[in-house]
Amino acid sequence: MTRCACFMGAGTMLILMGLGCNKSGTQPETLHLTSYQSPCHGESAMSAVLAVDSPFVRRIPSPSFQSPCLENGVHNETTAVSWLETVRFVAGHDTLYVFHDSVWCNCCSKIRFDVEILDSVIDFVEVDTSTAFCRCVCHFDLGSCFAGLARGIYTARLWMQKRDSLLGEAEVFVPGASAIWYESRCDTLLIHHDGKVANCCAQYGFGVRQVGDLLVVSEADTSSMPCDCFCVLDLTARIAGLVGDQYTVYLRDGESNSLLDTSVVQIAPCKGE
Repeated sequence: MTRCACFMGAGTMLILMGLGCNKSGTQPETLHLTSYQSPCHGESAMSAVLAVDSPFVRRIPSPSFQSPCLENGVHNETTAVSWLETVRFVAGHDTLYVFHDSVWCNCCSKIRFDVEILDSVIDFVEVDTSTAFCRCVCHFDLGSCFAGLARGIYTARLWMQKRDSLLGEAEVFVPGASAIWYESRCDTLLIHHDGKVANCCAQYGFGVRQVGDLLVVSEADTSSMPCDCFCVLDLTARIAGLVGDQYTVYLRDGESNSLLDTSVVQIAPCKGE
């Protein structure tokens, strides 16, 4: 049996410059813009989501997926053919996914996943709910997910029905639901966009335009070659050189020009002021 949990990461740092006018409109104000993109937090593969009120729950059913027989409907009555059985854990937004591929079991099996959570340990349990037993065996791909998790590192485990056999285990970072938030330091404003689902090869940069006390900030993927996968990224724009004490910020998607967020932010005074 093979246990597998794979993640890929890539970061980038882009330095850009933006020019604008101060509130009086008489003298230019030079803004220094730095863009940061975190490594990929994990590939996103499934869309089924279960929302919960709290991550601290005990033994509840979770959304379950079971493929048809992988031998094109031909049930094998004797020995297993050469299929690689694997267990994978993947995180996306506030959701943890488990995949159990090429499982060799009775062809009448109907697998349900239950989930148990205690603190930061998440246990998926495979339960065969079928009442019939057929005289054949077959390979299946199985999957499940659990949503509503807070941002953090979790220990994910997959168990057989009686919890007498551990099928797979991995530590997984869950980025949490997508969030946009702000912080200020002296003449500097930081804009955070956490949990953005994007192409694995995306290289995000920011642009800024100032009109009085309005900052129009855009984020866009500058890469030209997309990959055949998606992952979760945390993005940060650092705008230095601000002279005002309060700004209205518009954060826009630079590709669709849609408004992602708007907020009035207070710039914290420099130490000693």
